[in-house]
Amino acid sequence: MNFMSKPIKRPSIQSYWTSRYLVTLIIGLFIIGLFAVLWIRHTTLSHNLDLTRVVVNEMADRAFSDTGQFNGDSRFPAILERRGQAFPIEKHPLTYIVNSKGEVMFQQMRPGNHKESSAETLPSSLFESNEVKFDLNGETAYAVSAPIQDDSETVGHIVMIQLENDLLDTNQEYTLLFIMLVAIGLLGYGVIFYLSKQLAKPIRRVAFAAQQIERGSYDISLPSEKEIKEEEISDLVEAFKTMSSRLSHLEELRSELLAGVTHDLKTPVTSISGLLQAVNEDVVTGEEAKEFIEISLKETKRLQQMIASLLDFNSFAAGGIPIYPSKTLIYPFVSQVLKQWQATLTDIDMEIIVEEPPHKLEAEIDPVKVEQILVNLAQNARQAIHNEGRIKVSIKENHQNLEIYVQDNGAGVPLEEQPFIFERFYRGNEKKLRIRGLGLGLSYSRMIARAHGGDLQLVESSDQGSIFSLILPK
Repeated sequence: MNFMSKPIKRPSIQSYWTSRYLVTLIIGLFIIGLFAVLWIRHTTLSHNLDLTRVVVNEMADRAFSDTGQFNGDSRFPAILERRGQAFPIEKHPLTYIVNSKGEVMFQQMRPGNHKESSAETLPSSLFESNEVKFDLNGETAYAVSAPIQDDSETVGHIVMIQLENDLLDTNQEYTLLFIMLVAIGLLGYGVIFYLSKQLAKPIRRVAFAAQQIERGSYDISLPSEKEIKEEEISDLVEAFKTMSSRLSHLEELRSELLAGVTHDLKTPVTSISGLLQAVNEDVVTGEEAKEFIEISLKETKRLQQMIASLLDFNSFAAGGIPIYPSKTLIYPFVSQVLKQWQATLTDIDMEIIVEEPPHKLEAEIDPVKVEQILVNLAQNARQAIHNEGRIKVSIKENHQNLEIYVQDNGAGVPLEEQPFIFERFYRGNEKKLRIRGLGLGLSYSRMIARAHGGDLQLVESSDQGSIFSLILPK
């Protein structure tokens, strides 16, 4: 049993790219935030330790009065309090003043913290260096010290001890960082949301236009050049407009082809039927009856040729054109083909000029197939010339190719019809009213030229005549 597969549910361009950009943005901002936090912690710790070192050195200079008395009286805590205001942190450091033996001469505890207790001595390791990192009750702490000098003699030290977490307590900076990252995230999301919406809008209109064409409606509305900013979207819309125009034109050609082929096939059948019926019913007899039969045979032959052209073109278009090349001198070949064709002209005065190139030119071509191209070009020139005219053929060469130019002085191809003359079954407005045919000549001729590795092109056309170029590899 065959089950119809369910259509795949796909997100829109806007939701697809917005969601992925948002995830990428969040990950990127998280990484940036992580590095920013580490950098803030490092710089904050370094800054606060430097600030502590400055305060300790200043307090060490003020530990003795000008009279040489130690400032351990009631004025010294006030000095510490004022200097403590320089710290941008809520908890002030533990402050100790010790003598040269490490005995505590003065200490100031942090207010509101009952975990700390007074000490009578401090280990010398805390003031042997200006800055010491150690463990304090299971937490990381830093001790910053400065020597107290009295007449160039070290009589003690001032030691400030601060927990690492207190030194890193900078909630304001983290708040600003968080606000900045959130603002960048919201801005980025808004930008990608707007841009993806703008990107999806013309594509959505193109998709809707494609659905209209699928339903057979070619009256579509697409964004104008002013509405599109991106080069790729502009190329997409322009290509779609061209495709839509071509499809609309091909639909018109299909309708015209159906009507034209029906008319062109019906006309000889009707003529043959009428002529044979007249003979069968003895409406005409004798020589006249014989003439009617000859006309019927000619119409039958023309009908066969039209059907054969259709079958040949379809087979060539499907499987390619077989080419049987042989070395051929181009000038004698072209001259002979056009002279033989000119001999068949009885209803028009036509002058054919084939210019001989300065030296012999030879190419690997299929003479039968190239003859079809030349005869078709000559026949088109004859149809463009109403009374008398001239066909001029010139043969040129370049490094890789031979070029055969066929020029006439006929009415030319109207400018609006020139882009379509190589379309299969296309026939110009004037031509289809005067001449019966299927509109396969130029299309078939170009297929033959390209099967040779060359091409067939309309070089120029005006009311003074047309020039076609047949390009063949040497």
